[in-house]
Amino acid sequence: ALAKLEPIYRSLLVLRDIEGLNYAEIAELEGIPIETVRTRLRRGRQALRKQLASLAGIL
Repeated sequence: ALAKLEPIYRSLLVLRDIEGLNYAEIAELEGIPIETVRTRLRRGRQALRKQLASLAGIL
C-alpha cells in the first residue's frame, strides 16, 4: 500500500514513521515549512488508510 502512494506523501511517511525524523528535521531536509510537512503527513496517512482499507475489503 505504501508503494502506491504519491511520492510526495510516501517520502515524508518514510522519513517520519520509518526513519524516525521529527517534523523540523524533515522540513529542513526537504526544504519545506513545518506546516507543509504536517499537512502532507496527514494527507499521506489518510491516503494510506484508504489504500489499506481497500486492500482489506472494508471500502
